Formats: sequence, C-alpha cells, structure tokens
Amino acid sequence: MRYRLAGWALGAVLYSSIASTQVFAVDVSNFDELKAAIAGTEQEINLTAGFNFTEQLTISRKITIDGSNKALTRDANFSGTLFSVDSDGDLSIRNLTIDGGAPNWKMDIENGANNSSGYFRAKLINGDEDITETTPLIKNEGVLTVDNSTFRNIRNHATSTSNSGGAIRNNAGSTTISNTHFNHCSNYRDGGKNSR
Repeated sequence: MRYRLAGWALGAVLYSSIASTQVFAVDVSNFDELKAAIAGTEQEINLTAGFNFTEQLTISRKITIDGSNKALTRDANFSGTLFSVDSDGDLSIRNLTIDGGAPNWKMDIENGANNSSGYFRAKLINGDEDITETTPLIKNEGVLTVDNSTFRNIRNHATSTSNSGGAIRNNAGSTTISNTHFNHCSNYRDGGKNSR
C-alpha cells in the first residue's frame, strides 16, 4: 500500500491553512489493502490492480475510490453486498468496473405475458441454477456518487424487498449516477437499480 499527499505546499507561512485542506490518498492493489484503507483515514483510494471482493465493506465517512479503469469482482464464494454506505457515509466511485460475477449470462423464458399489475411474468426454463447472487452490489443509506463506471454480470435472485435491486439499492439515501453503464444486470425484484 502506497501513501501519497495530494495538494500544494505554498510555504511555511500558509502551513496551518493548507494542512486543513490537504487530501490524503492511498494506492491499493488487493482486497486487504482496500479494507485497511476504508477503515483508515485516507480520503482518496486509487486502485492499481483489479481483484475479488470476499466480504462486505461498510462506508461510514467520505471516501472517493478511483478505479483507474480496473475491475472489482464479487468472488465466487461470496454472495453478499460489496459496499454498504451507512447514513453517515459518502462514497464516490469513478472509473471503476464492478462485476457481480454471475456466470453463463443466458436465460430462456416461455409463456411470457403481462399480469394485472403491468409486470411481465414468465417461466425461466434455462439458467436458474446460475442465479446465486442474493444481494445488490451496493446498498446506500447515505450519499453515493457514481461516475464513468460500469456495473455488469449481476443476477440477484433475492425475493425480499430489503435486498432488491441488482446493482444498487438506494434506501433513503441520495444517489447520483452519470456516464455509467449497466450491462447484464437483473433482479427478481425491481430491476438493476432500486430506489425507495
């Protein structure tokens, strides 16, 4: 893990005012380093490599993660949420791909029809065994900002409202998304992104 200080030193006479505005950044290359950085005090986290997620990480403060066009992938042995942003958390994500790890993105349906509520319902006849993810990739109860990123390969088979949303569940939080793609994102309830 490499630490860097972002900011300009304008001279000793301005030190006290500059110190309060300095932003500390850290480079991470694996999950353990990311976990340590989130638990620490760094405000900016830069990925230097892609890697797998093996447990949920909770965001309780202001953090920016720059993916540097790398990918975070949900591990095959982990079916939980990657980032949980609590009510005090403020997570900004940019230049990052988040991969849900859903295999064999192929589904066949039969006897499709709209029901009385206007939803399209159909019987899944191929691919059901592959739907193993049980929670959205990000749960937000604070502030979430996503820019220039991609969510992909997410197949959430959760039936409960609390776990609805394939890529993002916004639960009483604020979510802003720009220049971001959602590829192969689906959910049993409420689609690739859910907000309430």
